[in-house]
Amino acid sequence: MAWDEFFFALIFTSTNVAKTVPVAIAEYAGRHAVDIPGMMSGGVIGGFAAVILALIFQRYIVRGMTAGAVKG
Repeated sequence: MAWDEFFFALIFTSTNVAKTVPVAIAEYAGRHAVDIPGMMSGGVIGGFAAVILALIFQRYIVRGMTAGAVKG
């Protein structure tokens, strides 16, 4: 399923503004060279959003996970 999502984003986005983070990172790989530091920094920067959201909403995430596990 992840490959399907990647290819849909790759095929259906034609402008640089509409590209998703994985598609933009994949463009660092050229035909004869791969920009490894660029890909790594793009992955770290792309992951910051998920980490920041998890830290902000940590209380609600834990509350939601434990709500179904407690009886009463």
